[in-house]
Amino acid sequence: MKNEKILISAILYNNEAELMSFVQHVFSVAKEFIVDICVTVNSSSLHGEEYASYKEKLILTGATILEPGSNLGYFGAMNYAYKKKFTEGIHRYFIVSNTDLSFDADFFKILNDYKLLDACIVAPRIISSLSCNDQNPMYVERPSRVKFYILSKIFSSLILTIMQRVFNLVIRKLRGGKKASGVAVSAREIYAAHGALIIISGNFFSEGGNLNYPMFLFCEEIFLAEEVRSLKGKIVYEPSLISYHEEHKTTGFIPSKKMRQFLSESHLFCYENMLK
Repeated sequence: MKNEKILISAILYNNEAELMSFVQHVFSVAKEFIVDICVTVNSSSLHGEEYASYKEKLILTGATILEPGSNLGYFGAMNYAYKKKFTEGIHRYFIVSNTDLSFDADFFKILNDYKLLDACIVAPRIISSLSCNDQNPMYVERPSRVKFYILSKIFSSLILTIMQRVFNLVIRKLRGGKKASGVAVSAREIYAAHGALIIISGNFFSEGGNLNYPMFLFCEEIFLAEEVRSLKGKIVYEPSLISYHEEHKTTGFIPSKKMRQFLSESHLFCYENMLK
């Protein structure tokens, strides 16, 4: 199959070293496959000459840099990159990606040859460095609307958030998670893909799908799932596409007050507007 163009969207948010490593890694793995990387600047810890020097080095890798002038949030930045750089008929996929990810050596070859052309979104295998579990599928079936109302209330309270996080940790330990190796898994249709790495097909956009999610952070997966559902499209889990998520043990187990506010507001938004 001929090589088709892929656009990967990543964000600079005070993660200069990690972002540079990510960009270099993607280009080294992609090799002969045609991959564009678009970096949207939400915030940088560098200023003046330091930032200018970093920006020049990033451009030299082959990445494109977009500077909207303000922090657009996670999906806001992804949507900005899509509108500026994705070209229907040229790019086959728009990939939303964290920068703490790496890809299996055959990832882009498998994606380039992928035959399920009617899928709106492809959810790859995402192997967590902390649990060694596969983070996909995020949801096999559509979750309960009430669940999101309850979660919005939980995240509005620090005590309830701590209890919820500890409870989830215990449940995951007891269940053992979705182990990334030693288990026979196959491609199948699911409700929602994990937000660390989402492969959005050009079909999604040509059928009328959009990335106009109004919330600053969190629950982007539900927004996308409901967009696909409204289009009567498919989200497909594809375990042959393997990626690795280098999660950090010290990051985000108990979210800050600001993060809890984002979590509460986003879950309430899904309850009120999405999961009807």
